[in-house]
Amino acid sequence: MLTIREAAPGEIPAAVDLLTRAFELISWFRRADALFGPVNGRPWQERLRARIEKAPQGQTVLLGFEGDALRACAVCGYDPKLGVGFLDLLGVEPAAHGQGHGRRMLRAFEDWARAQGAAAVNLDCLVDNDVGNALYASEGYHELARQIRWFKPLAPAE
Repeated sequence: MLTIREAAPGEIPAAVDLLTRAFELISWFRRADALFGPVNGRPWQERLRARIEKAPQGQTVLLGFEGDALRACAVCGYDPKLGVGFLDLLGVEPAAHGQGHGRRMLRAFEDWARAQGAAAVNLDCLVDNDVGNALYASEGYHELARQIRWFKPLAPAE
């Protein structure tokens, strides 16, 4: 059974660690390094972690626990002017995949957004994240658009 609650400030580092592990296999940062090598000498893991560390700023972090073990995390935002919630990040501990934790966290995000006053929610997911896309479709989400992330290394300024 997954117990879900908002993170306390001291729990954010553990959430960042979990999200970093969860996104290692599906991160576009990894693909960029495979093609071009580390950007500014910073490997993809470091850049991914830096992106994840920024996410909780100004957003709510939901944590999912099995007993004392952190198993899942969702980083949630809400725009009161639009009345729309946004799921910035959703990650499940890789060793805990296949147990329904992602679905429970997604539903917890929706409950959180509803409590904020949201009339709708949205999220982004990589096209080749088959597990995530199947989850969202099964929960009634509709694909509205596909986005392409373009990347180009720049030569140093002269």
